[in-house]
Amino acid sequence: MQDKQIAVLLGLLTGSVLGVLCFFTEDWLIRYPFTDDAFYYAQIARNIVSGKGVTFDGLHETNGFHPLWLLLLLPIYALFSGDWLPLRVILGLQALLAAASSALLYAVLRRWTGRLLAILGVVLYQMLTFLLEISFSGMETGLQGLLLIYLLWKWPAIAQNLEKKAWFLGILLGLIILARLDGVAVAGIVGLYTLWRLRKASPSRIGGFLARLGIASGLVTGPYFVWNLLHFGHLMPVSGAAKRYPLWEKPLAETLNKLFWWAKALSKGLSYTGIGNIPPWLLGSLTLLIVALLLFYLKWWKNLLQTPELLLGIGAGAAHYVLSSLTLITFRGWYLVTEVLAIVLFLSYLWERHKILKAIGIAMYGGLFATIGKLTKDWRLSPETNAVIYEAYQVGLWLRENTPPQSRCATWDAGVIGYFAHRPVINLDGLVNTYDFLPLLKSKLLPTYLKEKNVRYLTTYTLGTDYKDYWHFKEHWNVWESLLQKPVYIKPFFHKPADVFFDASGGESYYYIWELPAPTAEPGKP
Repeated sequence: MQDKQIAVLLGLLTGSVLGVLCFFTEDWLIRYPFTDDAFYYAQIARNIVSGKGVTFDGLHETNGFHPLWLLLLLPIYALFSGDWLPLRVILGLQALLAAASSALLYAVLRRWTGRLLAILGVVLYQMLTFLLEISFSGMETGLQGLLLIYLLWKWPAIAQNLEKKAWFLGILLGLIILARLDGVAVAGIVGLYTLWRLRKASPSRIGGFLARLGIASGLVTGPYFVWNLLHFGHLMPVSGAAKRYPLWEKPLAETLNKLFWWAKALSKGLSYTGIGNIPPWLLGSLTLLIVALLLFYLKWWKNLLQTPELLLGIGAGAAHYVLSSLTLITFRGWYLVTEVLAIVLFLSYLWERHKILKAIGIAMYGGLFATIGKLTKDWRLSPETNAVIYEAYQVGLWLRENTPPQSRCATWDAGVIGYFAHRPVINLDGLVNTYDFLPLLKSKLLPTYLKEKNVRYLTTYTLGTDYKDYWHFKEHWNVWESLLQKPVYIKPFFHKPADVFFDASGGESYYYIWELPAPTAEPGKP
């Protein structure tokens, strides 16, 4: 069988497996594939198509999204109505993107590894991206992953004449940035590498290349950033501002600890599979030591320089991880598409260094697949670890059936509730709210904000505790107490924590809805 046929077959298998899942029951779909943030995209797209504007809650204009993925969702909501059919089509689109990723990734890996290890590398990529909610979750990162793989696949043609391909490269980097704005890390690595490739060229040639590259990228990304600036007075989306890590205000030790999030995640992931409780500092130090030994003592870095696709892919993963660690408070699995790709590329390169390593690699993939399979079963496809999103769906349905159509609601993690409630649901995380709202995060003025916005229903969930000890309320209980006097919905559920980046609570948990005191402001005032 030829490589092209294998690539097509891998794409068809990937698309078929994920495509079948699109037809599963509504209860299965709400509990497993989607993240809550995916419904921010879905609701904003639905509101745009219905003429309400670029808004999640129907009250406030927002830019809390990555633009390219939202643009792809607009035709879906223009063509398909209802709650569930568009969601199935979104998953179908992601199945197609994953299928294309499999085919192109196999072609990339075959440039330095054998067929079997290339196939296993593709399987590893798809298993990891499914586990981490990257490829099949309603989020934008599957699209970014495909664009990055396409960049690596196309690189030999680009590298043949960098100066003539500057326009094409600039457009592609612009799309990677629009797919997810932290794609600027990828663009930075590619820019540095191309400058190194052109180091012997004259300054005028280098300047011309950079000008063409910058103009092409600017033509793609410029309209989005100009829109941000004109409408919101900021270049970046409000969601990024809400999650921004105050780097210069934090102790150096805390910042350095953030850079080892990956070691903590790996340690917790291994513990889920029964492989001891290895301290993150030890696991991280040993991993870095081994990588340093391979690259520098054995001089593998020289081989990397001869394989640009490897260098760019691994460099992009490292740069993205550092950027995200130092700029974001929160870290979620679907952020890690560049890191997952870097891992797959590095492992495929590692196994080709020696015949013994090749045999070890085949056995290692077996162990990795078993581990990822267990994590997928116990985490990604566990009803107890996905209980929150399912209960949010029930809350959304309750609000739709038991409240007046124009009743204003508010909640944290508002995606699912806002989508299914068919009511104005104000997001209290700030992710799809306004810049003016951000100073109120964790503020004692938030109850006043709810009164000013005429919010009649407040809902939230608590993990392993009741609402009085919930951190949103506990710090400023004196100002929250008067609002939380009339619960109209209390539902207990069991939550099993499975977050590998943070220590999440578990056990007996609750979802609440409170009817708030009647508003004093004028009805209809936004």
